[in-house]
Amino acid sequence: MRLYILLGFLIVLAAAVGTAMFYRGQAIKADAAAIQLRADLQTAQSVNKQNQATIATLRDDLTVSQSLAKDLADKVEQIDAERDAANDELQALKEANEDVRNYLSQPIPDALRLRYGQAVGPR
Repeated sequence: MRLYILLGFLIVLAAAVGTAMFYRGQAIKADAAAIQLRADLQTAQSVNKQNQATIATLRDDLTVSQSLAKDLADKVEQIDAERDAANDELQALKEANEDVRNYLSQPIPDALRLRYGQAVGPR
């Protein structure tokens, strides 16, 4: 009878030790997973900081590009206005003065037309 009690006690003790070892292994795995998650979080935060810096640089570049595009559009508009004013002045002068009208109606020499990329031939 004592042998059965001793055997039962040993079985219970072995089961308790086995259970403790199992849970200890689970705790070690959980600690390793937590360490890996912290490392992954650090990596993600580092990548996020780099991405934010890139986004800020791109936004700055966009602001500069928009400013340059606006300046260019303003210059083009100014040049167009000056060209229109010069054409209006030339048209008014052409209508008002017969000598100017006769001069401007003369054919352009071929060499000059070639210089400005116009087709050569009768006008």
